Parts: sequence; C-alpha cells; structure tokens
Amino acid sequence: EVDWERWGEMPAPLQWIGRQPNQGKATWNGTISALGANTWAASGEWNAINWAGEYNSTPWKFNGSGSIHDEELASTDFNATWGETGIMGSVNVPNPVTQMKQGTSEMTLNLHLDHWTYSSGEDDSPAMDLKILNMPKGADWTIQTEIDHLQYELLALENVQTKGRITPEKWTVQSFSAKALQGILAGDASIEFQSPNEAMVIAHPTLKGCDLNELFFAFKDFDQKTLRAEHLTGTFGASGSVKFKWINDLSWQPKTLDVLGKSTIAGGKLKNLEAFDDIADFLAENRMMAPLVDPEDLRKRLKFVEFDNLESAVYITKESVQLPQIDIRSTAMNISLAGTYGFDESL
Repeated sequence: EVDWERWGEMPAPLQWIGRQPNQGKATWNGTISALGANTWAASGEWNAINWAGEYNSTPWKFNGSGSIHDEELASTDFNATWGETGIMGSVNVPNPVTQMKQGTSEMTLNLHLDHWTYSSGEDDSPAMDLKILNMPKGADWTIQTEIDHLQYELLALENVQTKGRITPEKWTVQSFSAKALQGILAGDASIEFQSPNEAMVIAHPTLKGCDLNELFFAFKDFDQKTLRAEHLTGTFGASGSVKFKWINDLSWQPKTLDVLGKSTIAGGKLKNLEAFDDIADFLAENRMMAPLVDPEDLRKRLKFVEFDNLESAVYITKESVQLPQIDIRSTAMNISLAGTYGFDESL
C-alpha cells in the first residue's frame, strides 16, 4: 500500500520520476518478478483510492480498480473529476511492462463525461490550451467518448458521441454525432498539430434541422455586422468540408476558414435588416436607377420578408463568402444573384 502524502518523504533515489498524486492511496495485491536479462513479469489486482492532484492548475481526482498481468493492464470501471467535470469509464493497456520499458503509451479508453465547457474568456472553466491536447511521444490511444453536454463558447452540444484515435501528431475523429442548434450534427474530423501553438482542424460535417437564429447567435454572427441573428428565422441544413486553424488558446481564426459545401434554408424569414433600408434610400436618391420602383413601398415590403426554400453551394476562403447564381423567391421580390461577400462587410 502506498500513501501518496508520505511519498515525498522517501529518499530521492526511490521517488517516482514524473507527475504523481499528492493525496490518496494505491494498493497492490500480486507479484512482480525479475526474470533476469532485464526482463520483468507482473500480475495482480490494484486499487486507486481517493487520488487527487493538480495538472496545469486544474485539480483532478481519481478512484478506480482493476487487474494487471504481463499482457494487459485493465480498469473495468473508474470515476474521476477534472476541474468541475465528472468522468467515468474503463481503460485497457496492452503489454504494460513492455510499454513502461519502451516509454510508449498504447491504450483503449471508453469515457463518459457529464459535461465539458470551454470559453476563451475569463471564467471558471478549466484552463484549456493546445499543450493539454498534445500527447507525449509514443502515445497511441483508441478512444470512444460520450459527453452529456459540451459547451464551446456559445455553441451547446448535447448527447455527443465520438470514436477516434489520438497520437502526438494528430487526433482523428472517425465519427461524431450530437444534438446541436435544435438539429443533428454528424460527421468526421481531425486535428493536426503543426506546432506547439498551432493546429489545423479539418471536418466533414452534416447538419440537419438547425435553427438559423441560433446558428448565427452561437457563432457571434460570423464576425460580421450586416446579417445578424436578430434578423433571421428558419431551418438550416448543410454538408461539406470545413478547415480552420486553432491557436494556443483554442480560439478559431476566421482568416483561416475554408468551406466547400452545400446549404439549404427552409421557412426562411428576414426582418428589420438595415441593409434593405440602405437599398430603399439609394433608390430614393437615384430615381433614374429604378424609375418604376416606389422606394417607400419597397421599404415597407422589405421590413419582413419570407422566402421559398433555398439550396445553394457555398464557398468560403480568405474571409470571403462566394455564392454562385441562386434564385430567391420571396414575398418582397424575386431575385437572381451571384457574388462575393467579405467578412469586412464588402459586397
């Protein structure tokens, strides 16, 4: 039995080199054998009781039990906390003695988290940055995760399920699904670590039944001020590929956003869009541009606009949204348009 609070009193040559709990006990009931030629064997049962410590200023706790022998270290069930997040699950580590000797970390994990929250602002959420996501050399984890509630900035996801593989160079999410924005989000993704402070996120999502107002609210109107959440209602769907960069604090960089996809809008409505007032003002001041249009009548019709179901390809690159020709039939007017809209509000 090891008492971690007394561990620091042991002579330095006997200290475990590396991070360790500062509270709790570990028990072992089994055998460890030296077979000669620097070869070891182990078998037995283990318990971790009320382990507690701190990593990057985030407190953690761990309780678990399991078995170990030459071919496998297993924890059939454990429960832990990371900051305010509760975690339950199981772990399986093949050839633990060999891995310890070689300095590798291969394992299979099944995890269930009650919630996870991330915000780039100053709040009580656990400290989170790319350094935590970078795995040590030799790591190769196969992982299946369920998260009851995941909050990333203003985006809330429920019943998140993922399957993937984690290595020092790349996180590969082979599949994910979640309830999001009153719809369903599913697909696959990867995170490639380009440096200690930068990572490229690539995803192939499909979004169905999403609330358009909540979409714009969750993504802070996509860093533009012309078309905002308060103007929109309707149901949004999309599929395609998305690529962007994360920096050290896990904030995404709009300048790196690349999107190639298809979007649909059903039951779309626009209300009180200031840009429509600008159109009416322009026509009122330039009567020769549209002599048969009554600017004030147009202004009234544009206050609340309902449009038929839309489907269009969408391309986003270098802070610019490119729209191929699309026909929009609405209660105010019918429009055929194609063009480019910049994140700097240029049109």
